[in-house]
Amino acid sequence: MILRWPKCLLAVLLLCLVSFGASASGVFVVLRKGVQAYDDAKNGFIQMAYAKQLRGFNPAAVELDGTDKDDAALATLKGQSPDLVFAVGSYAAKKARQAMPDVEIVYAMVYYPEVDGLTHDAKMTGVASLGAPKLLAQVIKSLGKGKSVVILNQAAISASALEIATTLGNEGLSASTSTVQGTDDLPKVLDGVRGQAQYILLLPDPLTQSPESLRFIISKCVDAGIVPLAYSEGLVSNGAFAAAYIPPESAGSKAAEVAADILSTGKAPETKVVPVTDAATAVNKGTARALRINKLPKDLASGTIYE
Repeated sequence: MILRWPKCLLAVLLLCLVSFGASASGVFVVLRKGVQAYDDAKNGFIQMAYAKQLRGFNPAAVELDGTDKDDAALATLKGQSPDLVFAVGSYAAKKARQAMPDVEIVYAMVYYPEVDGLTHDAKMTGVASLGAPKLLAQVIKSLGKGKSVVILNQAAISASALEIATTLGNEGLSASTSTVQGTDDLPKVLDGVRGQAQYILLLPDPLTQSPESLRFIISKCVDAGIVPLAYSEGLVSNGAFAAAYIPPESAGSKAAEVAADILSTGKAPETKVVPVTDAATAVNKGTARALRINKLPKDLASGTIYE
């Protein structure tokens, strides 16, 4: 017996199929333009996205510039009904969420997602982008100057600094935090660290983003014989002795893997910030000479070297 579908029912089914196809338009990238690390993370995502064959992946990124044009660009993106957005940096992640409240977002290069309120969003998954505690502990132990580390941080990220101290403690270090309310507090805080610790860990925040403040911190550390370490490569290029960090390309690559898993399973991972196993080091030889560190540990000697 041959079943014959009523023409009206066939029309409804066809409409549903067309509508379903139009509602799923793939994966897009959003980032703040003009930041090299963000571009590197984007490139890492693109490479892995092609390897994972992410359906509907569009490599033409939506670049934000911090002006009113961003809202229009994101409104256009919303009109394309993306399945998932990869957001690079805190600004892009928050703007993408504002424009597309219900879209699944994977983000990277957000150093303090808990401070930005991103970890409470059920449809946002982060990729760890700050520091490499295991590798940093290896570097510290190989230097042989002790295991006491003070994490210098601004008050706005004090909760994040405490979590970092805990992770370093799990690696066998004696880690504590020292909060700076503003640049005027720096002399008192740094004098307090003298004799308390062999290392200061610098984090990317407004305090260290100020060239004047960073130079002051580095010079005080050198004078006191304290080794200034960092959790990002950029701080090493500006004077910190060494860093153990997650390369932006690796963060982007991991984000593409997370995106592929979400699209294939239909659900986000239980971990709100997914760890990245890749890590790298950087060292500033000028600061090494000032600290009279003549022999670099092998982890540092094989990493990026700034003269």
